[in-house]
Amino acid sequence: MIISKKNSLAISAKDNNNNSKLILAKQNQADKKQIWKIVHNSNGTVAFVNVATGKAIQPEQSTQKKGYTLIQSTYNKTKNAQQFFLQQ
Repeated sequence: MIISKKNSLAISAKDNNNNSKLILAKQNQADKKQIWKIVHNSNGTVAFVNVATGKAIQPEQSTQKKGYTLIQSTYNKTKNAQQFFLQQ
């Protein structure tokens, strides 16, 4: 699960559709749409792939800028919009 520090809500897939906006929902371990697998890419980035849908998190727009809505889309390991760096 990916949990918000601010409000303890989980990032969840709303449905199984491509380009669906992600939502914040009350944590529910039984809801597979709230479970995200971290996939490590060969270039040092990671993708977050939903266990229920098999789709990956990416910004709604192809240009990644602050404030864009996150959606889920068919996972593609070479798609830059789905690649993230984890930092401490």
